Amino acid sequence: MMRQSDYTFGRRKPQNGFVKIVSRIFFSLALFSYYYFLQAPLLSLAQHQLSQGQTFYHPLIGAFVLTVVLLFIQKKVQDFLQFDTPLYALSFVPSVLVAVLPTAFTPSVNYIVLGGVLIIFSLWLLLVIRKDKVSGCFFVVTQNKFVTSLYSNVLLFFLCLSFLGILSNNSELLTYEVRVSQLLRDGRIDESLSVGERSSVTSRRLSALRAFAMVNSKTGIGDRLFLYPHTAGGSEDLLLLPEDTLQMLFPLSSYYDMLGDSLQKQEKSLDYFRRCAERDSADSRAKDYFLCALLLDKDLESFVDKLEEYYGISDSLSLPKHYSEALALYNRINPDTSKPYMDNHISEKMNDFMHAYRLGADRYNRNMFLTNSFNGTYWLYYYDMCKEGL
Repeated sequence: MMRQSDYTFGRRKPQNGFVKIVSRIFFSLALFSYYYFLQAPLLSLAQHQLSQGQTFYHPLIGAFVLTVVLLFIQKKVQDFLQFDTPLYALSFVPSVLVAVLPTAFTPSVNYIVLGGVLIIFSLWLLLVIRKDKVSGCFFVVTQNKFVTSLYSNVLLFFLCLSFLGILSNNSELLTYEVRVSQLLRDGRIDESLSVGERSSVTSRRLSALRAFAMVNSKTGIGDRLFLYPHTAGGSEDLLLLPEDTLQMLFPLSSYYDMLGDSLQKQEKSLDYFRRCAERDSADSRAKDYFLCALLLDKDLESFVDKLEEYYGISDSLSLPKHYSEALALYNRINPDTSKPYMDNHISEKMNDFMHAYRLGADRYNRNMFLTNSFNGTYWLYYYDMCKEGL
């Protein structure tokens, strides 16, 4: 339906057409960026779950198709409701609300997002019912209708993009899990270890994915395990469970193939890693997993026994960083049964750690100093939750 206000001598007013064209271009760019740069990991997980792992999501194609679909919805809304040019941006609201739905059910139903969508849609319906009065309010802003249209649409677009940001599923932890699992699936080990490396958020699944990347990297898990945060789950931080299959893009079969066997029902994490490490055909990665599981459980006695069995211990042996730190700590705690291995640099650094721990009268300032000075060491992990004194 053509409105007289939009036409002059049979032609659409140039200013009105300009505002609408710019609005659609701007909205297209915003939507494409939202899907391609911000929501690609979650959309990949959503498709993985819907297809039961049978298909993969392509970020570029997915962002393009979703943008086109949402622009089509916007056009149909405008054709039906015929918003005046100052309120043209209101025709994009349904598309914005639909835009957040593909990730509102990943990995489970997000009722907060759905509730927000329902509230905003209800408010939008009220504006649609009262749009003539709302339009009149905008027109009195200035006598220049072109300036009024620009002003009102910019304001409405700002609100639309705010809704998009607020209602989107922007879980930092979930994004890290999906991104790391995706990179591991593609064999990009080093890139996977750089995801969220400066963040303090973690989970069992994220820690286990990172451990898999570490043990298959050139550096190795014994040098990097405690550079990342861990949960309070101990050795469970290395464990990927069968139910994780649809929560990540990494094939669980690769994990079990590396360790040599799959997890048995009701089997505890430490028992599983011990069983894999003690198989006749176990390789060094399975043994490193068991050693790291003992470190995460803070079982230094068992760790030293297995370290001596797997690596041997002598003054001339070069051990991975965290293994050296744990051995130095064991020798400090158990002087009567200390082992002959000694790394002077590690020993001196541990003495500095112990000295700072003992003399720190203010617990908060002491912990801040230890975190800043000894971040990424096994000692900081060991005494973070350990209540005994040194």
